[in-house]
This record gives sequence, C-alpha cells and structure tokens, in this order.
Amino acid sequence: MIRLGEYEDLETIAQLMLDIFEQKMQAKYTKEGQCSFKELISLNSLQKRFLSNNIFYIYTKDKDIKGVIELESPYHIAFLFSKEVHKGIGKSLCEHAFKNTKEDICTVGAFEEALGFYKKLGFIEVSETKTFHDLPFTLMARNLLT
Repeated sequence: MIRLGEYEDLETIAQLMLDIFEQKMQAKYTKEGQCSFKELISLNSLQKRFLSNNIFYIYTKDKDIKGVIELESPYHIAFLFSKEVHKGIGKSLCEHAFKNTKEDICTVGAFEEALGFYKKLGFIEVSETKTFHDLPFTLMARNLLT
C-alpha cells in the first residue's frame, strides 16, 4: 500500500534511508560524499524539508515501511529508497507520484547505480554527470504527459 507520509513517519524514514545507504551505497563515495549524503538524509534535514512542503509517499507492507519517495517542487525526485530491490517498490512509488501531480515534467538527479532504473521508467539524461557536495549525479527528466 502506498500512502502519504506524515511527520511522525520521518524518524523511521530517516533510519530506512541510512540503513540502505550504509549497506548498498556508502562504499562508492568519498568520505566527504558520505558525510554530505548522511546529512541530507538525517532526521533534521527530512523534518526541515517536510515542513517546507516536500511530499513523501511511503510504501508499506504489514505496517512496515518498505520504501519512500521524496518529491520537491516543482516536481523533482529528491530521494527514492527501497528496502528490497527488483520487487516493484520503487516503480510503484514513482508511478503513484506521477499520477498524483498536475506537472508536465518530473526530474531527478540520478546517482550512477540508478540510471538504468530511471531509463526504464522513461527518463532521459539531460546533463552530463555533475557533482554536488562531492556526490556525482546525472540530471534526468521525464515527460509525464506521454
């Protein structure tokens, strides 16, 4: 089930993001990149973004949060995390987000390991790889009208 995330969910979301980062992503980044990323997914950062009207959709199964997508305005995927890969959680969260907007375009700053996933969802690369806070990413976009 996918539902709108609430402020009370943020602590669980922050822990989910941190666990996944440490298990699957951390080794791919410099020490500076690791610190920057951990700050971006900290509870304090999530709370600030929630109060700034970022939208969080969470995927739950048996009341357990299995995945989360965070959306910034004007319609940018800030983060997408899933406890389980190749189970359709990330795709379901994206499709839910796409259906619940009036925007024409959705963008994402995709990390290298996620490029293939976003391409399968119809995103195209719109920039070369860039670096933000020592974190490399590629800007991608998808037309939501087609």
